[in-house]
Amino acid sequence: MLFVNSQSKQVFGIVGSSTSRRSSSGIKSPTRAQFDHGNSDVRAGNSPSRLLYQIEITGDASVAAVQLFLSHFEGSAEAKKFARRLVSGVVSQRVEIDRLIQQCTEHWKLLRMAKVDLVILRMATYELVFCPDIPLNARFG
Repeated sequence: MLFVNSQSKQVFGIVGSSTSRRSSSGIKSPTRAQFDHGNSDVRAGNSPSRLLYQIEITGDASVAAVQLFLSHFEGSAEAKKFARRLVSGVVSQRVEIDRLIQQCTEHWKLLRMAKVDLVILRMATYELVFCPDIPLNARFG
């Protein structure tokens, strides 16, 4: 089981970031559309789900594990920043995300779900519920 303190945003380096889209809080944040441009960024686009899978299997959500993982992926600094944001958010909101997923599943316990499927559901739920600054067309485009 993963436990992340309330400072996980600082741990993953996403607080006070400067990117090209401002949220309602005034903090700029990247969009998925910006994240998906170019081959290397598309390859890096797989990194949040792969990293979350690694965390699910190993239980290690430490800064060192995240940095080591992301160092093996090509991609822009902005793509990696977005990956950190998604991973940090999913890890820090995991209890609430799992509760929401469990409410929507019939005859399935989270423990019985394939880990890859669960990681994708968690990431999608996080984006839908906790990322109002990501436009819907970027989420489902």
